[in-house]
Amino acid sequence: MRRSIIIALVLLTEFFSTVAAAEAREYRITLGGGASRIFDDGLLATTDSGWISGADLGFMAEVGASILVGARIRGMTGREPGFAINDLNGSVGTLELLATARWNIEILKWLRPFMEIEAGAVQGEINFKNANIEDTVWGGMAAGMAGIELRLPPGMLVGKRFTVGLDLAGGYGWRSPLEFSDKGTALGSLNLHGALYRIALTAMW
Repeated sequence: MRRSIIIALVLLTEFFSTVAAAEAREYRITLGGGASRIFDDGLLATTDSGWISGADLGFMAEVGASILVGARIRGMTGREPGFAINDLNGSVGTLELLATARWNIEILKWLRPFMEIEAGAVQGEINFKNANIEDTVWGGMAAGMAGIELRLPPGMLVGKRFTVGLDLAGGYGWRSPLEFSDKGTALGSLNLHGALYRIALTAMW
């Protein structure tokens, strides 16, 4: 997965450079974290639900009135008892490279409700060290969220435009079934989709 992370970071850097070269009303860098509820009836799970959690880094630019576009890279992992083959507990993880779009409206200088969508590629990985089982596959991912942004009014910290904020959001995420195998033997699919929440710190200028 390390090689995939490096490739993803290179692609994000190129995307950020392209967006930053365009004229925009607002730029945002976000550092977030959260979790996604999953429901699975595949062969990899002994229970029908669980959680994966992780962190993300993103960049967005305002390209129209209250409309922002950007990109996000996110890594998630789950190590709950639900992930097992027979009695062998293991871990599942994802690396996601996403395009994002956001619409917000300013109610007060410090309060902006928003809606956000994201879509892109997801790399899924399972690892059962005790059984020497490891596999990595690719799929697609999409999610929709709604929430509120709490922020300091611009100009309170540095300059006239810079400010910081906090995003609180919830929604639903879908990933295509990830079909895993071991040495040519199908292990079944893992469906990592369900309700999600996200909390993010944001720097805006």
